[in-house]
Amino acid sequence: MNELERLARWHQAMADEPKRNQEKREKHAQTAAILLAASKVDVAGLMELVAKVSNAAYVAGLQDANGEGCDATAQTLFEDELETALRMALAQRGWVGLTDDENIEVLDAVDWYNFPEDLIAETSRRLKEKNHG
Repeated sequence: MNELERLARWHQAMADEPKRNQEKREKHAQTAAILLAASKVDVAGLMELVAKVSNAAYVAGLQDANGEGCDATAQTLFEDELETALRMALAQRGWVGLTDDENIEVLDAVDWYNFPEDLIAETSRRLKEKNHG
């Protein structure tokens, strides 16, 4: 567990504390969600992509300086990959559970002959759908 996750857990504990007023609990819950999402971002992977863009730009610049004609194809591809990775990292959000109505729908969808397996499978499917689009 990294420091952001630890801090997120602390804020979530404060949000779950019944002694605090509702406004403070909501602020702690929001802070916990933001920190948890930030802790999941693959910073090393993003830095690696930045290095690839930088190296591709350097190579293209050398080619142009030597009169060989600049080919920025690799740079453009890496920039596109970096943009996608950044958008995905920024789009992350906290985990969202099922509502009471959705839990009832899950129970209605379960084949009771395979109760535990079907319940787990249907719940997992709906949570993945709700949290990952």
